[in-house]
Amino acid sequence: MAGFGRRRDDTGYLFRIGVLNRRLTYEGFTPQISFVHVTEHSNIALYKYARDQFEIGLTRYF
Repeated sequence: MAGFGRRRDDTGYLFRIGVLNRRLTYEGFTPQISFVHVTEHSNIALYKYARDQFEIGLTRYF
């Protein structure tokens, strides 16, 4: 409560979607592409934000 005069109240959401093709493999690893969207709502504007990111990586399933 210090500095803003009210108690901070946040709510966050995360959405992730990814695709991979198991027919494409290298040494047992499969490429994967993902999109991530994060939204953080707050009653204090300083802590409110939205973020989008793309991820590229390798995955291996056993």
